Amino acid sequence: MKKSLIVKILVVALIAYSAYAYYQTHKVSETNFDANLYASGNGRLEATEVSINAKFSERIEKLYVNEGDIVTEGQPVAQMKTDTMQAEYDEAVMNAASAAHEIQVKTQAINVAKCDVASYQADLAARKSRYVRSSQLVKSGAISKQTYDDDAAKYNEARSALASAQENVRLSIATLAQAQANAKASQAHVAVLASKLKESTLYAPRSGRIQYRVAREGEVITAGGRIFSMWDMDDVYMTFYVSEFAAGRIKLGAEALLVMDSDRDHPIPAKISYVATVAQFTPKTVETKEERSKLMFRIKAKVDPSVVANNPELKAGVPGVAWVKFDANTPWPKFLKAENAKN
Repeated sequence: MKKSLIVKILVVALIAYSAYAYYQTHKVSETNFDANLYASGNGRLEATEVSINAKFSERIEKLYVNEGDIVTEGQPVAQMKTDTMQAEYDEAVMNAASAAHEIQVKTQAINVAKCDVASYQADLAARKSRYVRSSQLVKSGAISKQTYDDDAAKYNEARSALASAQENVRLSIATLAQAQANAKASQAHVAVLASKLKESTLYAPRSGRIQYRVAREGEVITAGGRIFSMWDMDDVYMTFYVSEFAAGRIKLGAEALLVMDSDRDHPIPAKISYVATVAQFTPKTVETKEERSKLMFRIKAKVDPSVVANNPELKAGVPGVAWVKFDANTPWPKFLKAENAKN
C-alpha cells in the first residue's frame, strides 16, 4: 500500500516538474529573444467587415445563408419580394410598347400631311396660272368680271388650303417629338424597374464568412438597411506595435508569424503589409504602464487568403502575438515552431 502511494506521488511530482520546466524554458525563450533579429507585439486577429445591404425598401422573401457560412463572391445570399415591382414592370413594358406604337402613328400622320402639302402645292400652281390668265383676259373683255372673281376666289382658297396643310405638318412633327420623348421616358422607367428587379437578389460582394444575420425572413427592411455582416477572407490581419528601433528595420513584405493564444503550437504565417511612418502611443491593450508611455509604431501583418480558407477555425478577435524577423535569411527561433505553421 505504501509502495503504491509513493509511486503515485513520484509520478505526480515528475509531471509537475516537467510542466514547470517546459513553462520556464518557453518563457525564457520568448522573453530573451535577440532584439537585433526579431520584433514582436501583442494583437488580435482582425478582418475587414463588409455589410450586405438592401438596395431599396421591401420585405425579405428568402435568406439563403446563415451565420458562420462561407460564401464566395457573387453568390446569392438573399431575395427580396418582387410581386408589386413585377406588376409595375409589366405595366411599364406595356406603356413603352404603346409609346413606340404612338411614334409609328405620328410618323405616318406626318407622311400623310406632307402628301397633302404636295397636292395643295400642285393645285395652287394650277389655280394661280388660271388666275393670272383671267386677270389679263378681263381687261380686254374676253371674260366676264364674274369669271375673274371666281378664279380669284379659287386661287385664294388654294393658298389657304396649302397654308393649313403646312401648319398640319408642323403640328404633326411637334406631336411626334412629344411621342418620342414619352417613349424615351417609358423606356427609362422600364430600365429602372428592370434594374430594381435584378437588385432584388442580393449577392456576396466578396468571398468570406457570414458573421451576423441582422434581419429575418418576412421583415420589411428600409433602403440601405443591413441584412448580413460578413468577414472578408481576403483581408485578414493582425495589428501590433513595435519600438522605433524595430520599426526602422521592418520591411514591407517581411515574413511574420502570428502565434495565437488558442493554438500556440501552430503559428499563422503572414507578411508585413503596413508600417506606420508616424509614431503614436500604443493602445491600452498593452499591459505595462512603461510600455504605454512609449511612442510606438503601428505594424500590420496580413494573412494569405489561402491560409484563411484552409483553416476555417480562424476567427476575428482571437488574441495572440505577432513575430517578425528583420532579415529573410534569418531562421525562426525554435520556440515559435515555424515548422508547424498553418498552410
